[in-house]
Formats: sequence, structure tokens, C-alpha cells
Amino acid sequence: MFKHAIRLILVLAVSQNVLAQNLTRSPYSIIGIGDMHFLGTAHQSAMGQVGLSMRKQAEINMLNPASYSALKFTVIEGGLLYSQGTLNTNTASSEFNNSSFSYFSFGVPLHAKIGWGLVFGLSPYSNIGYNVSSTRTYPDFVGTTQVEGTGGLSRFHVGSGIKVLPNVSVGVNMSYIFGQNTIEQKLIIPVQYNKFNIAETRSRSVNDLQWQAGVQYHKDLELGSKKDKYAIAAGATYTLATNLNGSEEYFIRSMGLGQTTGIRDSIAYENNVSGSIRLPQSVGLGISFEKKEQWWVGVDANYTQWSSFRRFGAIDSLKNTIGVNIGASFVPNSTDYKNYFKRIEYRLGARADNGNLAIFGNNIATYAVSAGFGFPIGKSKTRINLSGEYITRGTTRDGLIREDYFRIVFGINFSDKWFQRYKYD
Repeated sequence: MFKHAIRLILVLAVSQNVLAQNLTRSPYSIIGIGDMHFLGTAHQSAMGQVGLSMRKQAEINMLNPASYSALKFTVIEGGLLYSQGTLNTNTASSEFNNSSFSYFSFGVPLHAKIGWGLVFGLSPYSNIGYNVSSTRTYPDFVGTTQVEGTGGLSRFHVGSGIKVLPNVSVGVNMSYIFGQNTIEQKLIIPVQYNKFNIAETRSRSVNDLQWQAGVQYHKDLELGSKKDKYAIAAGATYTLATNLNGSEEYFIRSMGLGQTTGIRDSIAYENNVSGSIRLPQSVGLGISFEKKEQWWVGVDANYTQWSSFRRFGAIDSLKNTIGVNIGASFVPNSTDYKNYFKRIEYRLGARADNGNLAIFGNNIATYAVSAGFGFPIGKSKTRINLSGEYITRGTTRDGLIREDYFRIVFGINFSDKWFQRYKYD
């Protein structure tokens, strides 16, 4: 199994390099730092991205570091993402598809008896990928403005969670956020106006630390005449606002008549211009109830203060967001090794948020429904996780764009009792 885990790491590392430039095609990624990437697993993607109160012995829950205290197995997880959909207006539509690395994480119980775990991992944090154009009439010519953005941010995190009371765990994630983006804007003027085309390019690189604290209350219960085992849990997280410090390269140039590439003359150039991106603070609350080894149901609520966002001194006029996530899972019989389908975990979920952007009074809100499966491998805790999610965002009112797309996340979870000393009689 360890050899398979190493192969998985190599595959994901290659995928990160090959596919990193093709993470999104959303025109709304022009706002803020782009489309925010879900920081959880394929398991949670299938359940409406819920998980602030989730605690698993053989799965990593990166949404709340307090959950690391529940780890009893060494876990390696990784995932790949594929999405396909359409961009729609009142008069036209276009199709897109993307594939990318989704996440990699490694977790180990430092002391399973007292409840102390350590997790580290790598995942995309945000994605930028748009290409929009518009035609405008100026006093002495008619020109077309083209704006293209690429890049995004990545996240490497290390976290630890520990049980501080019999029913209370706390944890912290330290994340190193890093990456770059390039925005190129061109003014294209038809040749008959005898004017040179203009291009402006801004390239920004940023990096710094982000901190998240989490707490969970968890209690085991015995209910009914058969004393069936249940559990209730509640979780909360707080992510501190932080400044990602970096630098900007700024270049304005003219191009030849009718040309959209190359350099005719340099108009302005600045390099190593210091600046920062202000990431907002956020708060999350969740609660769940489960019958152990059979079913689980949970709901989360999240708040992010996007109104405090700043980008190299500029204000994007973003608004604060509120999101709600709900999810459930069910396993018919996790110990029936004669019937494989009874050991499959079946998952459902839904989520909604009001979005961090309003245009002409229209919230660019997101709504999604999801489903998925957890396929066990042999009699071990190892699973293949598959999730499918249908997402709609935006509106076609007032000439705006609505996105409709289907997203698939394929994940693998390797779980075993590695690094533990066995005793023999």
C-alpha cells in the first residue's frame, strides 16, 4: 500500500505542474483574487462541502484543524478535479472544460491515546482565468478592449489538533499562501484610424502566512433499547485576516498598426513595486449528528468579510458573504464483507451563498447540489472517493452571465496504522 501511496504523490505532483494554468474559465474570476478553491476533500465535496464538525479516524478534515485529534490511522489523501459547463447570456453561450490537481494531504496520529494529530498538505487556493472583450466608441475612433487574466494562489499548510478535555478538541492551521497572476489589457484599433494598438501588462507575485484556529465539541451517546452508538459534534473556525506581501511589474507598450503582439515602443515600465493583498477574516460554525458506522448528517454556516479586501491599494467593492452547507452520508452495513454494495458509502449534499459581488443590484450568488460515493478497497480503511456536483452561479438579467457547470472530484484515501510499534505476546 505504501508503494501505491508514493505513486499517487508523484501523479499529483505531475498534475500540479501540467494543469496549474487551466483551473478556471470564469469571467467572475476577474474580481478579488479569483475563484476560491474548496479546501476540503472529495468526500466533503459530495456532501455539500460540509465538515466543520466532522471527525473521522481514517480521513483528514482540512476544514477544521481541531478534527486532527480524531485521527487513529496514518492517512494519505489526494484528488483530481474535472469540470465542464457553459457560460450563458441572454443572446449567446459558450462551453468550457477544465481539469486540475485538487488537493494532497498527509495526516498522522502523534499520540492516538490522548488524541493528538498532525496534518500537512498542498492545494490550490484561488484561480484566475478569464478573457473578456468589449467595443467602445471614442471621440475619434472605435476600439475594442481585451482583458485577459491568468494565474492564482496555492496553499501549503501544516496543522495540529489535540484533545484538551474529554469532549473538547482544539487545533490550528498555519498556511503559506503563495502565487502570482498576470493581467493583460489591450486596446485594439482598426487600421483605418491609423493609430497604434496599446497593451498594458501587470504581473504580481505575493506570499505570506495565514492562520486558522478551530474548536470542536464531541460526545458519544448510547441510545435506544439496543444501546446503539451515536455521536453529536459541533465545530467552529476562525481565519484571521492577513496581508500577502509581494511585488508588481508594470509595463505599457505600443504595438504596430493592426498588430496585437510585439513591441513598437515602450511607454512605461516599473519593476519590484511593493504592495500587498489583504485577505479577509472568516468565521464558520457547524453541527452534526451520526449513528456510528452507518449514517452522518451535518450543517455548516460561514461568514467572510470580503468588504475588507484590498489589492495593491485598490478596492474591488466586494461585499460580505454568508454561505450555508448541508450534507449526509449512509452506509448500509460497513462490516458485510459478502456484499460489497452494502459497504459503499452513499453521500448527498447542497450548498448556497450570496456571493461577494453585486452588479446592477444582482447578487452573483452560487447554488449547488452534489452526490457521491465512497468505495472501500478490500477490508482496509482505504477508499476511492468520487463526487459529482452541479453548480449554477450568476444571472442573465441586465446583460450579465450565468455559469452552469458540472464538477467531478476523484479522490483516493490510503489509511493504515503506519509508524506504530506493535507488541507481540
